[in-house]
Amino acid sequence: MTRSEILKGIQYVFNEYLQIESAITPEVDITNELQLDSLELLTLIVELENHFLVAFEHGDEKDVKTIEDLIRLIEKSIISQYGDSNG
Repeated sequence: MTRSEILKGIQYVFNEYLQIESAITPEVDITNELQLDSLELLTLIVELENHFLVAFEHGDEKDVKTIEDLIRLIEKSIISQYGDSNG
């Protein structure tokens, strides 16, 4: 899965489950710019796991500040669960 596909998936989750329609770029700060509260952050993490069919390790989300951090977390989870298929 490419970074572009991951970003599109993140955008989908923001649109569908958090009703955030603004463009999502890697530089966006999740809590400051998007002003997500703790419930919205939990919803984001759960729906990303569902969308990408991954399970994040407990505590992984605590270091997520930007969309770039989310992309890296999803990439790491995909690789650890399915191997590197970008070859």
